[in-house]
Amino acid sequence: MQLQFSSDREVLSVRISGRIVGTEIDPSRDEFKEFAADVYGRKALLSLSQVDYLDSSGVSWLLNLHKSFRTAGGCVILHSVDPMVMQVLRVLKLDKVFLIAPSEAAARKMLEEVPA
Repeated sequence: MQLQFSSDREVLSVRISGRIVGTEIDPSRDEFKEFAADVYGRKALLSLSQVDYLDSSGVSWLLNLHKSFRTAGGCVILHSVDPMVMQVLRVLKLDKVFLIAPSEAAARKMLEEVPA
């Protein structure tokens, strides 16, 4: 799994590529906090267009990420989710937990409705 971060004053954008699986997740490292200390208090858009596989550890990682943002007063929106990954999220009913948009443009539109 690779993470590519970019940011403007208001929105953090993260492009995730590869497989979100247990063997790719380092529990001793928080790449989000390495990018910015206050990252979890921000609004974030996560592109999953280049994620082709998600296992149970990857689901746990996404849920923990979601919780970290909510706890700190931020929010995270998943967008451009690969159809196979979306199927996993739907089967687990996580499409009811995560904010999910079909595209980055739609995700940015959703941000307008999220309280600051």
